[in-house]
Amino acid sequence: MRFDPKTPVLALDEFQDYPSWHKGRWHYVVWYIEIVGDNVLSYCKQMQSQFAQILHDGYRRQFHITLFVNGFLADAPIYDDDCTLAQIAKQAQAIQRLKLPAFELGVKGVDGFSSSLFLAIDDWADNLSRIRQALGGIKSEIAPDNYCPHITLGFYRQGITSHQVLTMIQNIPCPPQRFWVNQITVGHYQADKLQGELTPIQRIDLF
Repeated sequence: MRFDPKTPVLALDEFQDYPSWHKGRWHYVVWYIEIVGDNVLSYCKQMQSQFAQILHDGYRRQFHITLFVNGFLADAPIYDDDCTLAQIAKQAQAIQRLKLPAFELGVKGVDGFSSSLFLAIDDWADNLSRIRQALGGIKSEIAPDNYCPHITLGFYRQGITSHQVLTMIQNIPCPPQRFWVNQITVGHYQADKLQGELTPIQRIDLF
């Protein structure tokens, strides 16, 4: 578990705004891997359905693995968590210079953050670290210190406790799941729609 089962989870309030975070900016940019393989997509949907009683029902974001958090799209940076289209273009060039071939990742099982449930990802060849290093060479990341590759299943609904989450996930079997990564995507979601869809800006094909 990624959270302390003795402490409360952070349930999502879909009607709450976070003006101190977005400061009137609306497009929050992330680099990510879109989950497109039928097998792993089916497994994500199965797990999401299995835990529906503890998950908020408003999650609309595509299944994905976040690679790197750029921050808010801006014409000219003002705040530390701003990014520009020029920086995104340079990051895309840095990814292309890696000349990465398509690679495999695996699903390790169900786990939880304090605010969300997820499927942990196994990156045995350390490809995600290489990509993150290339992206971070252009701009600093806006994210927690410890990167944990994962596929979010959803945010917790109101009234759920850490003990309930732990009880539900600790004995869930996880059959081996592997899938190929053929593209890296950069896109954004709207800051006032915390469970909203990702809109792609650019996709980069792997060799």
